[in-house]
Amino acid sequence: MYFAGELSVLEGATVQTFVMGMERELEALRWGQLRFLVGENPSRCEIPQDHLVAAYVHFRSETPSPWWDFMHRPSSIPSVVVTLHEVAAQERQTPPNLTMIAPDNRRAGREVGAHLAARGHTRCAYLSDMSLAEGCAMLRLQGLTEIFPPHPGAPGRTCRVFDASAVRTDTPLLTGALNDDISRVVDAAVRSSGLSEDFIRREFRGAYGVLHWWNRYAALRAVFEEAFADRSITAWVCAHDALSVLAHTFLAGKGTVPGREISLASFDNSPTAYTLGMTSYDFAFDRIGRTAAQCLAAPRLVARDRSGRVRVPGLLVARGSSAASARDVSRRAGPTAL
Repeated sequence: MYFAGELSVLEGATVQTFVMGMERELEALRWGQLRFLVGENPSRCEIPQDHLVAAYVHFRSETPSPWWDFMHRPSSIPSVVVTLHEVAAQERQTPPNLTMIAPDNRRAGREVGAHLAARGHTRCAYLSDMSLAEGCAMLRLQGLTEIFPPHPGAPGRTCRVFDASAVRTDTPLLTGALNDDISRVVDAAVRSSGLSEDFIRREFRGAYGVLHWWNRYAALRAVFEEAFADRSITAWVCAHDALSVLAHTFLAGKGTVPGREISLASFDNSPTAYTLGMTSYDFAFDRIGRTAAQCLAAPRLVARDRSGRVRVPGLLVARGSSAASARDVSRRAGPTAL
């Protein structure tokens, strides 16, 4: 039995969790062990025509995955594809032998919204640096707006959307000697965010990781300033944890502890979210792995949605960043100079 996918994706902790769940379920079903095929392109892997049964594909709208094409080849072997991001442009007729599995992003957004509503929030912001025209960021927003409709100024619960997908976050904003840049960035980050130097260097994995993080923060700061200026908003929902870490950095620089004047919630339940005590939605990739194995063993017994996909629910992990609504937001601290 073969499991395949893109090299850059298969190295991630998310996929490792998925594979562990899949292996445990296959063992319980007595299906044997997985053999792994790793590469950016299936044409470069030695794949028996009728033996590849599972692939993990990380969709990016601008670069359709070769694995996506390969898994749609005619075959009679039961197969599954797990998609982290869903891109409408890549929709096509799914062969009868192929099962598409995806995290339930819409449900995730709805559960985050219900969590904030239960704590008394009536005005929230949704911040995204990913496209809202398709994919997981769009689905999470759709779920959130089932609880917080997108009608700013209307009575009752509402959501204001801050779309930062057009902001360039890959443009180097720092130049000069790398070591000088790192020291300057870390000093500025410690002063403005309250994060420790050890935390910054550990979480962002070396010099280039720190620079990339700080460049993204600098590029997105204007979006954060705009959201912060709306004094009626008491909760921020970020499209993913990496963006939520930047939002946390910004709020800390304003003297605002997430969970007090402004609550903060996100998606992915990354290790950094745990370290910072941020509320985040865990997509339960071990459960997705077990579901993938079940689809291989008995594909007709697994429930699908109207699109034919198998949606696997996750779990909201509530932490201190999403406390009860602070109705009096007039005490927000002013900006802190870097």
